[in-house]
Amino acid sequence: MGEKYSSSLEVDVPLMRFLKGKGGSVQKQIEQETGVKIIFPSAKEETLVALEGKSAESIRKASERISKILGEVDIQRTALTDDYCMLRSLLNHWHCMCLSLLPYC
Repeated sequence: MGEKYSSSLEVDVPLMRFLKGKGGSVQKQIEQETGVKIIFPSAKEETLVALEGKSAESIRKASERISKILGEVDIQRTALTDDYCMLRSLLNHWHCMCLSLLPYC
C-alpha cells in the first residue's frame, strides 16, 4: 500500500462554490488532473478544505490550481467592487447636480 499525503487550505465560505463549480465540475477537473481528492468541510461555516493524494507533488499541483482559481475570483470581485464604487460615485454626483438644478425647473 502506497503512502498518502494530505494538506489543507483555508478557503472563505463564499468562495467554496467557485472551487466546487457547477455540479462539481471544477472540483472533478482538478481531481482528475492532479489525482488529488478534494474534501470539503461538512459544516457550512467551516473553512478548511482537505487535500489527499499519493504524492507531495500532486498535492502541490492541486494547491497551486486552487490558489489560481481563487485568485482569479478575487480579482474579478475586486474589479466589480471598484466598478460599483465608481458607478455609485457618478450616480451621487448626478443626483446632486439634479438637486441643485431643481429650483430652476
